[in-house]
Formats: sequence, C-alpha cells, structure tokens
Amino acid sequence: MKAKILGVLMITLGYSNFQNNCDTGYVESANSSQESCVPELFYYNSSTQQAAYFFESVILDGLPLNENDWVGAFNGDICVGARKWDIDDCNGICDVPVLGQDSQLTSGYMQQGDTPSFKIFKASSLSYLDATPIENISWSNFSTPVINLLYACDESNCEPDCLGVFGGLAVQDCAGDCDGNALVDCKGECNGTAEFDCLGECDGIAILDLCGVCNGDNSTCLDCMGVPNGNALVDCEGVCNGMASDCDQLNASIVDDFVVVDTYPNPFNPDINIEFSLPVNDNVSILIYNAYGEVIKKVLDNKYLYENTYKFNWDGKDNTGNQVPSGVYFINLTINKGFSTRKVTLIK
Repeated sequence: MKAKILGVLMITLGYSNFQNNCDTGYVESANSSQESCVPELFYYNSSTQQAAYFFESVILDGLPLNENDWVGAFNGDICVGARKWDIDDCNGICDVPVLGQDSQLTSGYMQQGDTPSFKIFKASSLSYLDATPIENISWSNFSTPVINLLYACDESNCEPDCLGVFGGLAVQDCAGDCDGNALVDCKGECNGTAEFDCLGECDGIAILDLCGVCNGDNSTCLDCMGVPNGNALVDCEGVCNGMASDCDQLNASIVDDFVVVDTYPNPFNPDINIEFSLPVNDNVSILIYNAYGEVIKKVLDNKYLYENTYKFNWDGKDNTGNQVPSGVYFINLTINKGFSTRKVTLIK
C-alpha cells in the first residue's frame, strides 16, 4: 500500500512539474516515444502491447490537419496513444500508436477485440473534437491496420460535400458544377455579367470619374492646370505651377484708381480673403467666376463704398449656398474706372 501511494505521489508531483514546462493546454510527457509536451488529454503510459493505426488522410472541416494538430486514440475515456500529425515528419502517412493493457499503469487500455475511438486536438483553439474513421477495425497486438480516412467537424457539419469529403465545404455553383465559381449576377442570371454601378443600379452605366465621384465629370479634383488629381499649384504670385514661395501677402498692385491687395491664402480651403483699398468713394463689384467663365458668386454687387481699405471673405459657396468643388476660380474686382482679376485655387 505504501508503495502504491508513493507511486501515485510521484506521478502527481511529476505531472505538476510537467505543466510548468509546457504551453497552456499541454503537459510534459515522460514517454520517450512522444513529443516532450503533449495535449493534456493525450497523455498516456508506455506498454509492451501495441498496435499502429495508419490513416491515409485526416480531415478537419474539409481540410487536412495543421502540422501542430494531434490525433489521439481512446478506449472509452482513457487515452491509449497519440501522435502529432505532421505528415512531413512521417513521410506522408502517419500512424497513431494504440496501446494495450500490460500492467497496472495501463489498466483500461486496449484488449483483444476492443475497438478504439479517436479524437483530434485542434491546436489553434486548444479544443478536442470527436473524430470518425471511415471504417472501424478492432484492436489486436502488433496489428498495423491502414484506414483511408479519419474526419471531424468543428465549424461545418460532417456530411460529405459534393466532392465526397466528409465535413468538406465544397458546394455546387449555380451552373451545377461542384466547387465551381459560377455566380448569379444582379439580374438573377447564372454566370451573367450584370453588376451594380456606383449609383446602385443593376447593369447601370454610372461610373466613378477620375476624382472618385460617381457619374462625375472630373472637375472636382482639377489642379490649376486643369489636370484631374494633378500636382500643379498656384504660387503666391498667382502663377499656376509657378516657383514663387516668399511673397508678401499684402503686396499691393495698383489698377487705375484703386489698389487691390492680394487674395489669400491661395490655394485655399474652405474660404479666402479679398483685401483692397479705395482712394475715393466708388461703386464696387466682386464676382467669382468658374473655369467656364460663369459667375457663380456675387460677393459685392455694385455696392457703393467710401474711401477706405476693405477685407471681404468668400466662403467657397455659390449663390445658392452650395459648396463649390475643388478647382480653379477667378476673383474679379470692378469699380467704375477699372478692374482686377486674380486666379485662385480651391483644394479640398
């Protein structure tokens, strides 16, 4: 009795130490024929009574096992053998050792005529799955049965798919081909070509323009040279693609009887300032033109102003209150005896 208790204590202490040396879900094995760390439920003792069950293919959810997955053999709830299923390590076809009873340490192991059951250990989720062999073969000492298929299912059912793979995911496409790639288009036609356009219309003709706008005209992303998504910018002197970079924003230019102060910032987003000086009282108009020469905004419409310096702001909206798209615009300032036009660029 003392020896028996001592044996249990030794095994228990050893098992406790095993857990500390392995990753979560694994225990260390003292069995020299096993990996140093095995799944917790796949620990077993050595025996002189043994068989090897070979499986030509082991499938989980229609796919071969990962090289880190395991296959274990059981007699009821007792693990009687296990193998890490790395087919490269066993020349393409692996076997599961299935051990028989030969001592107290292997009590409950296989005996002549018993039929083993099998489980798959899925390493990615540390889960155990009941596995089904394509045929059941009873155990006998030193036997080496070869079984065509062992399969299990975790994320699929275990019925054969259209390719005959148990737990497989292959299905017939709309043309009736197993694992084919024919699809039903938006008109309901198998292998049809109809698609939804960018407006959501089936087989519609709307497409994205170069600016990424559905059914657009490429005008919302023009640079100052009129190139969609171009890189040309207006420099601080008002020159498109110019090289000037150190300009005085308040550098004034005299046009007839009034002084126009530079528009700034330029390029702008979302608004731009317009400064000018009047040496005498006068009627003043500030109109914004698009690249097509159309007036889109009246900042001032023939308003009578007294001699002074003024600053007005254009918020990037047209006369209807809608935000105008990115692009080149012209700010035209007019008095009774002259005008000045500045090219500006709105970039969003």
